[in-house]
Amino acid sequence: MNNWPIALGTGLVLICFGSMMIRAHRRAWQFDRYDEELDEDRRKHAYRKYRRRMQTSSIFILVGILVPFGNLFIPWNQKNALWLTIYWIGVLGLLLWVILMAIADMISIRMRGNSDLNEVKRKRMILEEQLKQYRKKSTNGKPYR
Repeated sequence: MNNWPIALGTGLVLICFGSMMIRAHRRAWQFDRYDEELDEDRRKHAYRKYRRRMQTSSIFILVGILVPFGNLFIPWNQKNALWLTIYWIGVLGLLLWVILMAIADMISIRMRGNSDLNEVKRKRMILEEQLKQYRKKSTNGKPYR
């Protein structure tokens, strides 16, 4: 096929996108890595998130290389039809892996968010109970106004 400009352009866009995402993930990880307010569990969660996102960004770069390579250097003819099919199924498999990693990332963030929200609710209930005790004690048993 003679659509090499499209394949090359698509590859360059994917490579640039993946590279920018890797840079952003590294910055975020450096911030989380040295954040003194994060406990060990949150730091581990941030590292796992960093690894997942670095993997998906790296796959974008790899696909950005494979798209023009498959379009420019593998001849499109009947003799190579099986190899071309295997090649493009492999590229699609990589993209499927990116989708699965994105879903895993969303699930992980949602679970972490729910856990954090439950912790905040638990602390709020404790503080509200302490406030009730304080008001009861400071008003000498009379209703608080």
